[in-house]
Amino acid sequence: MNRDMVSKFNPEILMELVSRLMSTLVGKEVMLTNGRFGTIIMIDPSIQSP
Repeated sequence: MNRDMVSKFNPEILMELVSRLMSTLVGKEVMLTNGRFGTIIMIDPSIQSP
């Protein structure tokens, strides 16, 4: 989603959506960059992606 689109949404609703999407990832198995597998046990909401 580009930055212009994000500004058109209600920030409270957008944050709730992102929070719910993130919570569905907890418990999922993922392949790490080194080829090993792991399970997501927690997502820190205070970390922002670049």
